[in-house]
Amino acid sequence: MRNAWVCGLALALTWSAGAQAQGRPALDGGVVRACDDANEWPPYTQRDTHSPLGVGGYSVDVLRKILARHGLNLEIVLLPWRRCLEEVRQGQRFVMLLNAARTPQRERDYWLSEPYYETRTHYLWSLRTHPKGLDLRSAEDLRPLRMGAVAGYESLNLDRWGLTVHSRAPNFVSLIQMLHRDRIDSVLVAEEMFRLGPDGRVQPPWDDAELGHAALPGALTTPFHMLFSRRNPQGEALRALVNHELSSLRRSGELQRLLKAYLPSR
Repeated sequence: MRNAWVCGLALALTWSAGAQAQGRPALDGGVVRACDDANEWPPYTQRDTHSPLGVGGYSVDVLRKILARHGLNLEIVLLPWRRCLEEVRQGQRFVMLLNAARTPQRERDYWLSEPYYETRTHYLWSLRTHPKGLDLRSAEDLRPLRMGAVAGYESLNLDRWGLTVHSRAPNFVSLIQMLHRDRIDSVLVAEEMFRLGPDGRVQPPWDDAELGHAALPGALTTPFHMLFSRRNPQGEALRALVNHELSSLRRSGELQRLLKAYLPSR
């Protein structure tokens, strides 16, 4: 069965002369070229000086394991999120990215893998400006508040509950500063941001003693997928190979073991 997948992928990975002329191909010499968010998405994708790729995390571990089974290597570059999305959509330099939630627009622009992890939503507030916290009984209670979000990110949970973004910032550090300066009231983030690092502590900037957070009442989990270029002739075959191997890793329990290395409570 595995040989059939390798042969199918090898056929799909043949580049036309026209594609080669566009620049360095997204898969060259058995190397799958991917990008992801420069703001990082720990523990799924994060800079790691100990990794030969310079990037590590659960998502990177999963993809490297899948590709290694087929004699393929991974090259990953962290880019501004909008640029990464567009580069993969075009499919010339990069054939895929590792972490994205499903949206109707993304279903039109990319091939999506099966979900391979999910996140839980927390909300933030500043203890300087809201020392008693935010009295929420449901996500809808956030509607009158001034919500902040990272520029360029899809506001999936905000849209789900009819919340409006009051202000955007380039990264979460800036959003935390905006909370403390009373420019916004709350920000939605993934629960995983507050996991303990290797030193047993919550990592910056989430270790801020004046930053409050709690699980969003009634919030559903958000599944995450890998995205593959529809414009790149390798994209669909690579998606099929990844889905096949994700199924195998899930059945064997290996997918859960890889996740527990970063999130022991899962």
